[in-house]
Amino acid sequence: MDDERDNHGSNCELCGGAYTLPEDEDLGNLPRVIACGHIFCTACLCSLEIDNVIKCPECKVESTLPEDGVNGLHEDCKIIGLIYTAKIHEMKRCIVPANVEKAEKDVEKAEKDVEKAVDEALAQAVENMAQLDHIHQTLVTGLATQAKREQARLVTEIDKAVDQAIHTLYKRREALLRELPNMQARFSSSQEEVSRVQERMNVLKMAIQTAKEFRHAPSLEQYDTLEKVLDTLQAPVDAQSFDMNCITLGCGLSCVWTDSLMEGLKMKAGSPEPLSEEPPLRALQQGGSNRKPAWCRGEGRSRSHTPPSRHKPPQQQDQESLRANRPSQCSSRSPGHQPGSTLTPLSPASDPGIYHLVLVTHVVNPGHFYIRYVAEKREGLMLTKKINHLCSGDKGRFTPSDTLETGSAVFVKWKDGFWCRATVVELWQSGSVAAVNACPITRLARIQVFLLDYGFTKAIVLQSEEGTTESLMEGVSECLRRVDMVVQSEMRCWAPMAIKCSLKDLIPADLIKGWSKEAQVEFRNVVGSAAMEMQVFGQDKNSLQVDLRKSPMGRASELPISVREYLVFIEVARFYSPVVFGRSPLPYYAPVYPDINTEFNAVVPYISSPADFYIQLVDSVDFQMLTAKLQACYNATTVDRDTDLHLYCPVMGQACVARFDDNVWYRAQVIGHPGGRKVEVRYVDIGNTKILSVHDLRKLKDEFFALPAKAIQCCLADVVPLDGETWSDTCTDRFIRLAHQKLVTVVAFGKISFSKMEPNSRLLPVRLFEGSLDGPLANISDQLVTEELASFKNGHAEAPDVWDPPIEDLLAAEGKSDRDQEPLEFQPQLQLPVCLNELKVRVTHVSSPGSFCVQLTQNDSQLKRVSELLNQEYASMEPQEVEWKADMYCAALINGVWERGQICTTVTSSSIAEVLRCDFGNKVKLHVSNLQPLQPSLVGSLMLECTLYDIRPAGGQSTWTATACDFISYYLDGASAVMTVK
Repeated sequence: MDDERDNHGSNCELCGGAYTLPEDEDLGNLPRVIACGHIFCTACLCSLEIDNVIKCPECKVESTLPEDGVNGLHEDCKIIGLIYTAKIHEMKRCIVPANVEKAEKDVEKAEKDVEKAVDEALAQAVENMAQLDHIHQTLVTGLATQAKREQARLVTEIDKAVDQAIHTLYKRREALLRELPNMQARFSSSQEEVSRVQERMNVLKMAIQTAKEFRHAPSLEQYDTLEKVLDTLQAPVDAQSFDMNCITLGCGLSCVWTDSLMEGLKMKAGSPEPLSEEPPLRALQQGGSNRKPAWCRGEGRSRSHTPPSRHKPPQQQDQESLRANRPSQCSSRSPGHQPGSTLTPLSPASDPGIYHLVLVTHVVNPGHFYIRYVAEKREGLMLTKKINHLCSGDKGRFTPSDTLETGSAVFVKWKDGFWCRATVVELWQSGSVAAVNACPITRLARIQVFLLDYGFTKAIVLQSEEGTTESLMEGVSECLRRVDMVVQSEMRCWAPMAIKCSLKDLIPADLIKGWSKEAQVEFRNVVGSAAMEMQVFGQDKNSLQVDLRKSPMGRASELPISVREYLVFIEVARFYSPVVFGRSPLPYYAPVYPDINTEFNAVVPYISSPADFYIQLVDSVDFQMLTAKLQACYNATTVDRDTDLHLYCPVMGQACVARFDDNVWYRAQVIGHPGGRKVEVRYVDIGNTKILSVHDLRKLKDEFFALPAKAIQCCLADVVPLDGETWSDTCTDRFIRLAHQKLVTVVAFGKISFSKMEPNSRLLPVRLFEGSLDGPLANISDQLVTEELASFKNGHAEAPDVWDPPIEDLLAAEGKSDRDQEPLEFQPQLQLPVCLNELKVRVTHVSSPGSFCVQLTQNDSQLKRVSELLNQEYASMEPQEVEWKADMYCAALINGVWERGQICTTVTSSSIAEVLRCDFGNKVKLHVSNLQPLQPSLVGSLMLECTLYDIRPAGGQSTWTATACDFISYYLDGASAVMTVK
């Protein structure tokens, strides 16, 4: 049995020959293993080889031979070991004692051969293990990357599908909303009742008309129908006969949600497709859950991008994406917005008080220009970086077989190293004069493109007549790059940045000629390259209806410049339907009027007539100091158009600085627009008016608002014209010779009145006396009457000369001053005095050194008057049930005294209100039963909130410490002090 087993293991199963080991020059017949695992001798395998392939005679499995053929197959070490063992045993049995030494040497050699074969096999195994480990690592890493790529792709597709679903829902919503205006047709019963009432009204109207005709012209023919007409007129209206309940019923329609959308949005299995070279991993890295849908990311504005050409690209017609106007919630546009979709349109009734900072990128005319939002600067930089990456090196180059078509998307090099998106507007082919719709890239001579992110077109010349194909392709690659389907899908993540706009309700000055070159130049000059404030009014077709304003430079007196109003002012455009802004210009402080029946010295700088002239008080040097400061400030900027003091578009009532004939700057106020880029101003410190060019005006700085107007408008108190209506030129000329630019003594008589010619003008009745610093001379009114140029008013006696009264009269006047004083005029609101130095105040409440409240002691009588009026109004009034909301004014009963207050927060069910004491500054909590609605005539405050000048918290902190607040409260709360306003 052992011999049979040994023979079976040492013989080939195919040919039955014994396996032999190589000896000397004999290669032997070694056992070798094929791919299926069967073992055959080398000779049999060589006979079975066909085209480097061996087909197993037992299992019919084909095995591909290695490079060395049959000899490259692995040898069966087990059989070889058995052959060696059998050979050694045989040699031991056949050895004679004489040949023992030789046999030992043969055995040692055989063992070395076996060790060598084993070492070679182990080395090969180590190499195989390393190769398998590398393959395993590659597959594991590839599997993770594969799953990550596919997950990112699916996240992007899910977001895209959700955006499409939302867009579909909005389109459905718009369709449903369009059906709402026809809702009346669904109320048939109500319409029937309306028709019945209208029919009854028509019959009654006819009866009334017939009765009126009979009343005016009775006739026998109408007597037959008179009884019927009278019955119709007298027939009572039976309200019960009309079904009034019909208007309380609904239409029966309702909007419900169905689950069909959930079935439409699902994952669909399909055949695997090769992954792209650049897998969309960005969505996964950024996190798909943080991505906002396009309808939320938008800003509610209309995006329209129409190239100014007769060839409008198909893609361009679809790039009008409108986004909701919410700059604070969704101001940034993250990748994912698709320019091909149309979002919720901008409502023309959107809040016109919202402004956006924008940059004007291109101007065609005031009715056609493009802007970019300043808030999208970061997105623009990201887009530029992305496009530059897509166009770097040899990426996106055109090939000679490519063809360009009108409306196709391309990348265009605008500046060195700067690429941007564009749409082909027109193409010119070599040898052709007219533009073509499609052109092979090798025959392209000139191309005109529209830059989507900047709003203007650019023409590019690509070749000359002698250019070769290679040079043409190189020239094309220098300025144009192709946008394939993959890149185009990536570019859909960014909507075009340039937005087409038009100035609302603005039309050319000459509709026949259209927008002039001057209008375009002026528009470009005023918008410049700085950021502008844009106010959106609505949307008209494919552009936004807006107004642009230059932001004020921080001065309280300055108004923002409306570009629309500026173009109208310079007469290059006119309004079709102007929009009135709510902000009014800041006026000057009113002049300080002198006390009645008190002498003072003045100069008369301007005279229009004896009933209209201006005076300046001479007891102050403020006017001289003001004039000197004005010259020092404005002489350095008299001709510099680009300074921030230039006044582009003065509005009615605006305070400004105007240049007079002597090249001296004076404070002025705009009172008219005569046209021709002229404005009419009144010099508030002199009184005269003048028509000037807009270039002679400058903006008024805040520091020149501190002083009130110096010119006081007056009229002669005791005289009237001879004819009782109009002052003669002779009288006016005589009055000018007597008083103009002369020092006079003035006495005010009576109260201030309003001019009949100018309703807004306030006239102070005065008497003028010729005089000098030594004393008065003659009454000018008497001189005009004496010279028969004027006449006294009825009941007026000739006034004696004004001299210093005796001391007895002065003492008597002092005793009667209190009794003769006129009743105090009620002023609910605090009015600061002209002089802000050394004001006597009473500190009513202290919060910190940066916030405390005071009352002027000179307003004590007004405070008393307020208290009296409140007590009279509310002492006997019963409590009312009022829904108290924040900022409402109220009358509050505090410690048994009625005061003016303001609700701080909306009162809830607790019935306790927090009230700010308007005349004291502190807050108290009161029950609503102690509150009453405040009359509008009593609304106001006689309290002034102040802060200590030139002081801040220690240590660079932004808030005051409790120690500092307690310290100043201890010393100031309730104290009387002298205060100077800085």
